[in-house]
Amino acid sequence: MLTGKRSVDLIFQEGRSLHSYARKAVVDGFVLQIVDPMLLNDNVNQTILISLVQIRVQCSSESPHDRMDMGNVIQELPSIMGTTTSKSAYKFGASAT
Repeated sequence: MLTGKRSVDLIFQEGRSLHSYARKAVVDGFVLQIVDPMLLNDNVNQTILISLVQIRVQCSSESPHDRMDMGNVIQELPSIMGTTTSKSAYKFGASAT
């Protein structure tokens, strides 16, 4: 979603995957170079965008054991967005409304 690429694109052949592509960008520090250009405009907070890609990579690890669990994602998102929430506002599987 954030790269504008699909997992079946020709770039992802011979053992390469969308996950490995994004993970390499995170590790090597060139996340903004892989983000869909449609998402990069003057109104976009690039720090937030980089953090979202980092979370996406952690959530899509090949090994389920290495994946970030949704409880941690829910805790991480408000800090990325610069907001705070009460502990009861978000519970895994609960609606925020």
